[in-house]
Amino acid sequence: MATADVATVVAADGVSAGNVTDIWIDKADRLVRYLQVEIAGGRQVLAPMTMATVQGRLGRVSIDAITAAQFADVPAIEGASSITLYEEERIAAYFGGGYLYATADRAEPYL
Repeated sequence: MATADVATVVAADGVSAGNVTDIWIDKADRLVRYLQVEIAGGRQVLAPMTMATVQGRLGRVSIDAITAAQFADVPAIEGASSITLYEEERIAAYFGGGYLYATADRAEPYL
């Protein structure tokens, strides 16, 4: 991506979590699987594309599963250009769990 094409990632709390620096494509299925996000401190994390809403005209991507601060704890991967099934499951579980526990109001019972 060129610098002008960088998209800001906005988390569940409305705060910027970082910038999209790359996309990970599953060539076999022809799907975008992950967005690579550079967070504070220069660390690169992967965010599942299925949990992202792209707002191209605004130059941002919304991921409402977790807060901006929680991006720092996204599970890391070992390879720079590949991901194992175990790593995929950990990342999906982290973001999926955010829908239930990312904020205090989500952890409360609905009834």
